[in-house]
Amino acid sequence: MINIFVLAAMASPPPPSPPLLDSQISLPGCPDRCGEVKIPHPFGINQDCFLSETKLFFIDCDQSFQPPKPFLGRSMYDLPVLNITLDGGELVVMVSIGKDCYNKDGVQVYHFNFRLRLGDYNYYNLNISTSKNKFTAVGCDTYALL
Repeated sequence: MINIFVLAAMASPPPPSPPLLDSQISLPGCPDRCGEVKIPHPFGINQDCFLSETKLFFIDCDQSFQPPKPFLGRSMYDLPVLNITLDGGELVVMVSIGKDCYNKDGVQVYHFNFRLRLGDYNYYNLNISTSKNKFTAVGCDTYALL
């Protein structure tokens, strides 16, 4: 099972960049998509194609997938990027869910605890959208924290 999170950037817009032509969404000479996903500036795939003050805007385009698949910077989370919308200030990523599995005797046979922390990006005031996501816990003896 997979959860999809919408991260919304509520900070003021990034500093000005070189002007883009009406038909461009990336800087001149920079790829404007990775597979099916458009990659608009300030995001970018190559060095000098993204807002370079931070790796937050770096998109790793993994060519080992067919079609290629974009990931948000290839951090410890490996967050696949599904969509980037500059008008709405949204970056849609897919994240794994945490889960515990038990056998019929009640012995834990699998455990995965997923945590998504935006603390490293507090300067950019990134938030998990409260209106476009659902946080759910299901099961016996189950709890979840947000």
